[in-house]
Amino acid sequence: MTEIHGACDDRFGGVREALAASLGAEDVGASVAVFVDGEPVVDLWGGYADAARTVPWERDTITNVWSTTKTMTALCALILADRGELDLGAPVAAYWPEFAAAGKERVQVRHLLSHTAGLPAWDEPLTVEDLYDWDKATTRLAAQTPRWEPGTEAGYHALTQGFLVGEVVRRVSGRSVGEFFASEVAGPLGADFHIGLADEHHHRVAAVLPPPDPSPSPSSVPEPAPSPHPEPARSPGLASVPEPVSSPVPEPGSRLSSSPGVASQDASPRAAVPQDASSRDVTSQDDPSHGTPSQDASQRGASPAARGGLSGYPVMRPEQANTAGWRRAEIPAANGHGNARSVAAVQSVLACGGTARGVRLLSEAGCERALEEQYSGVDRYLGARMRYGMGYGLHTGWLPNPRTCFWGGWGGSVVVVDFNARMTVAYVMNQMLDTGTLGDARALDVIITAYEAVS
Repeated sequence: MTEIHGACDDRFGGVREALAASLGAEDVGASVAVFVDGEPVVDLWGGYADAARTVPWERDTITNVWSTTKTMTALCALILADRGELDLGAPVAAYWPEFAAAGKERVQVRHLLSHTAGLPAWDEPLTVEDLYDWDKATTRLAAQTPRWEPGTEAGYHALTQGFLVGEVVRRVSGRSVGEFFASEVAGPLGADFHIGLADEHHHRVAAVLPPPDPSPSPSSVPEPAPSPHPEPARSPGLASVPEPVSSPVPEPGSRLSSSPGVASQDASPRAAVPQDASSRDVTSQDDPSHGTPSQDASQRGASPAARGGLSGYPVMRPEQANTAGWRRAEIPAANGHGNARSVAAVQSVLACGGTARGVRLLSEAGCERALEEQYSGVDRYLGARMRYGMGYGLHTGWLPNPRTCFWGGWGGSVVVVDFNARMTVAYVMNQMLDTGTLGDARALDVIITAYEAVS
């Protein structure tokens, strides 16, 4: 069995076993952390930082966590709102006047946080390198027309959410979202998480490893969920979500979904959280000319956007996260770098009423805003029933406590914040998986065993 390093309270021994089992199977390198009452009760890591398994995953190893970054960006907005500097119900244009163009004068900040703003992609083609140009990415979004009436529908804003919320943070605070996060969140908490990674830290980054072959066959790719309000084809359009959240989806009757205290739910637990890019290829109703993405060898490991040959969204592959340009940039929806300890350390603030380890970042009321439901229904791109709060996914029946929020990243990372249990669980790894429609069991096993320890 793979050697596990770090510390773990005795009652959380199941979490250690879950990590060891994962590292002995599909994982290459990974870390897990559990914080209760703001204090670490699990801080474990193991495996390797490279595909050749020659460089050990160390205590200070960090990696790109993809959309788990969104929770950090959302927290910045919640902090500014709690200070009275940002009104989440105000028009975005009140802070970013140029944003009022093309009929967006009534789009509110809360719409940006809940994937309901109608700006899930860029209308004009972008390259990955264009994402490194903040002004280009945000200026184009400010000029666009929403693809639906803001606030009426949700469509996962896989990359655009970070630029939209991040620009509001910049306009309000006078600092980029990466700078604000570093000085107002990570710094005070001593958390090793970065939105925009300085070169001095690149040597300790575990490279993102693409999903191993074989990729799912075309027959395993589900058909897109029809939009309840289809709209005419647009060109260019978003043919699929390039980097949706990856969150574990429990099987019906699993230990977690059937445990006492789980709210009854009409939807299957399998649909309670969105699938990641590897597990669901969703064709956008914005451009029905795009069919099911190709699965030939040249496309394996690519995001659905790449497999669909999209315009508007950059064609992304996991390996691009290993470039210096990607690491240095601020892409607040997708390029945060950290490990499970730093992810849980930051998000534990929400679970503990705004204060963790003697540091207060916001009030208890400010934390509660994360749980304010902004949308409940089928996400038009993820094709799953979702509940969106202020920057987080909300409980839909797969977790024991209803006052819980979460999000995760392409390939497997995830963070769960339970307000009732005052517990935060995080899992971060370098090996992405492409597991079809069943989700990713690695993080699910960690979450299950963490809940068993506190039940």
